[in-house]
Amino acid sequence: MKKLSAALCCALLASMLCACGKADAPQLVAHDPTPPAPPVPQEIKEQLKAEENAQLSGRTVFVEGEELETWLVGEEECLKEGEKFTPLSETGMGLFEDEESGRRYLSASLSDWEIPENLSIPVIRYYGVCDYEDHSAVEVAQFRQELNWLLENGYTPIFFEDLQNLEGIEKPVIITFELCREHDYSTVLPVIQELGVKISLFPVVEKIGKSGYLNEEQLAEMSASGLVMVECGAMTSKSLEGRSSEALLSEISGPRAVIAGITGIVPIVYSFPESYFNDELCEQVSQYYKFAVAGSGASSWNSSDSPFGIKRIRTERWEALTSFSQKFE
Repeated sequence: MKKLSAALCCALLASMLCACGKADAPQLVAHDPTPPAPPVPQEIKEQLKAEENAQLSGRTVFVEGEELETWLVGEEECLKEGEKFTPLSETGMGLFEDEESGRRYLSASLSDWEIPENLSIPVIRYYGVCDYEDHSAVEVAQFRQELNWLLENGYTPIFFEDLQNLEGIEKPVIITFELCREHDYSTVLPVIQELGVKISLFPVVEKIGKSGYLNEEQLAEMSASGLVMVECGAMTSKSLEGRSSEALLSEISGPRAVIAGITGIVPIVYSFPESYFNDELCEQVSQYYKFAVAGSGASSWNSSDSPFGIKRIRTERWEALTSFSQKFE
């Protein structure tokens, strides 16, 4: 007898089952190759639950100058980035709240960070930039020439805040401005935008908006450029020598909320008026700021020295470039 093929046997069997009226014939079940879905990670589950329970808090906070709405997730006040909610206490940033205005500010520079040790950093002091007769200010061409010299000789202008992270920066330099006169808006800002140079301003609060001085709108615009950090001069230009405790509190702590209200960024550097300071004043300033600058006289600041009372390199009008460059030797 000839052997039947496997296919023929199957066909024969199926025919016989049908003929017998077998209603309960076994059914062939197709195999689903799709693997079962993996379990949802606990982190995702918690995030979905947070989204479900989140609601706007009705409050805002300035984060590095940008005003953002906050959310409540349970009892935690959070920032929302994309679909992620982060409690304010877990952002890694420091929080400052102005009790008078109720405005709040978050910034990495307000956190507890360590100043790098044994860095020699030139800190330059300008009184302004203008071409008309002003013996305290340098001319525009001189300012541009000096900045170009710094860049060509490997210096990278930074803010004090940038000392948190100097990765890739071999020769940092900090450029500061006192007085903050109105002409600096039209002379300084275009030059630093052209060259991509960072500077720090120290306006005296009582002078802001007065005739001949930068106003709030100009300071805010300069800050928004990303190339200008507005730090703190005092409330007035009077020396702190012999002042009452109440006056000292106003002169030292008061400017911080004023400048933050203008730029959305809390300053961390103070400038001693008339460059007068002592150990007691440095201790008071340290309660509100991380650094304080004073007069001129140094070629550089060593970061292992006190960050309060930092001396700076003073620039001179009509100073030859060779003279300027020698101050960095």
